[in-house]
Amino acid sequence: MTDRTRNMTLMTRLACACAIAVTLLPVGRLQAAVVRVEIHGAVEINRFFDGPVANGIVSPGDPVILKFDVDPAALHLSPNYYTPPPNNCQSGGYDMIPGSFLFRMGAVDIPLDVSSLSTTPYLGIAYGDPGAAVLFFSVDPTYCDEIDVPVVIAASGAPFGVGFFRYVDDGLTPMRQFSSQDLLASTGYLGFEWVTEFNYTIDGSGTPMFLDYDTISLTQLSPPSLSQGPSPANSCNAGHASFSVVASQADSYQWRLSGTPLSDGAGIGGAVISGSNTATLTISNLNASYQGSYDCLVSNGPLMSLPYDVVGSNPAQLTVWASCVSGDMNCDLTVSPLDIDGFVQELLNAGSFVACNPNNGDMNHDGRADGLDIQLFTNCIMGNCP
Repeated sequence: MTDRTRNMTLMTRLACACAIAVTLLPVGRLQAAVVRVEIHGAVEINRFFDGPVANGIVSPGDPVILKFDVDPAALHLSPNYYTPPPNNCQSGGYDMIPGSFLFRMGAVDIPLDVSSLSTTPYLGIAYGDPGAAVLFFSVDPTYCDEIDVPVVIAASGAPFGVGFFRYVDDGLTPMRQFSSQDLLASTGYLGFEWVTEFNYTIDGSGTPMFLDYDTISLTQLSPPSLSQGPSPANSCNAGHASFSVVASQADSYQWRLSGTPLSDGAGIGGAVISGSNTATLTISNLNASYQGSYDCLVSNGPLMSLPYDVVGSNPAQLTVWASCVSGDMNCDLTVSPLDIDGFVQELLNAGSFVACNPNNGDMNHDGRADGLDIQLFTNCIMGNCP
């Protein structure tokens, strides 16, 4: 018995731990550039008396952000694309990417009124008119006729719209000119140091809200990248498991189980899922339905679709064991002579036993199944489990 124990211990110590390589997988090819339009400011005046943005819920001084993405390849010229001299005004609108709109006042997010949208909202840009470098957010790409049609939002009552229609500059010289309608050539910070008017409104019924903005920027989004993927995990039935990724240029995440997107909330058999759209996924009260391969898609936009760039992590396996009972090598939730073969297999070749939880062979809980566990396992089979 002493020699056998010595041999078992030696073989256990010679067992090697295998490192799992992380492979980061691109999903599709890099797509056309996306430009993010972002305006930051504050509430100046609020005359709403009811609804989600009523004064008191949203108060003067509360921060405001208006953000959306546009596709520089989707340009729509206005009906009056070119006005004869002396104005020489040329304008057009770039499609807002559906799903990218964010309008936040204080802690309140105001969505678009999709039912009122007859056309895709545009970021408009005008150039060629001396003294006028213009950006506007509207459902009409016309600037040369000086028409500004706000984008309808779901604020309170009907209809209220938000838009901006402003001359802009680069903060260095008065009235910066856009040299063309190449939106990528106009990215960067656009300041208001030389502008006499720099507010925008929520229109609809007596202009109930004025919003001051401080900065506006046009930023070309960089592709996302993953520097660390998820690691394999093990859990007992009714236990929990977590997977994480480390990403840069990441705007959104989507965790998947065997290719199927996950969502937060109650799952199968009482499982609870959280963080399915964050860098860390956690599943509690696990059961065998959640055993499988997990990966995460990361996008540089709010959507996992074109024209955004999306990369996928390596897959990581989750094993859900039916038993975490010491000595129970066949997962029947009892310890009996039927567990001997499994215990010996794990003892002689650590990591080789896969029929159930190999940790169940670690009777003294020192992190491995070895000769020190033999007497405890024998006692357990005889009815004296620790």
